[in-house]
Amino acid sequence: MRKHRIDLDFTSLLDIIMVILFFFIIFSKFENDEVKANYDQKFEQITQQQLEIDEKFTEAQYKENEANRKKAEADQIFEMAESAEKHSGDNAKAITDMIQGKNIKLSLVMGDNKKEWSLRIIKENDLISELQYSNTNQVYNELKQVLEDNKYEKDKTMIVDFLYDAEEKGTTAAYSNIQKVFDKLKKDYSRICISETDLSMLN
Repeated sequence: MRKHRIDLDFTSLLDIIMVILFFFIIFSKFENDEVKANYDQKFEQITQQQLEIDEKFTEAQYKENEANRKKAEADQIFEMAESAEKHSGDNAKAITDMIQGKNIKLSLVMGDNKKEWSLRIIKENDLISELQYSNTNQVYNELKQVLEDNKYEKDKTMIVDFLYDAEEKGTTAAYSNIQKVFDKLKKDYSRICISETDLSMLN
């Protein structure tokens, strides 16, 4: 039997396969770009929606906080009006006492040593007590006792004059300690009003 030799040339087929692969890669790139573009668009939409939600939440929270603040202010004004009406008699008496010089006056007296000072308690031009400073608790307790002895009630309106000379040496430290005493005193006497007069400003 005679054998025949067959020569197969795959060059053209390889060219076709390469062309197909080329177009496959090109279209795959286009498809990936389209997918990425769709993803970016979706991501941008979601981000925008989230920003809108956050903005609406912030606005709602602001409105709620503003409403709560206005309600608190209204409640405070109502309480002040109610308190003023309730204590109108006490307020009038305290103002009258102050005008007539019958209210309590506290006068800061500095010693020779700038760390030493005393607090004179005066009523109707009479010296009813003088508290020598040792510490703020001691001054507070003694001042509170003087008020109790003079029948000052904790729920009554009281106007107190505090007099000092800011130009005297040591006054700054003394003034700071006296403010601590006043802060404690205001917790006991909720309706106490302390007016301050710097005598150096009157010269």
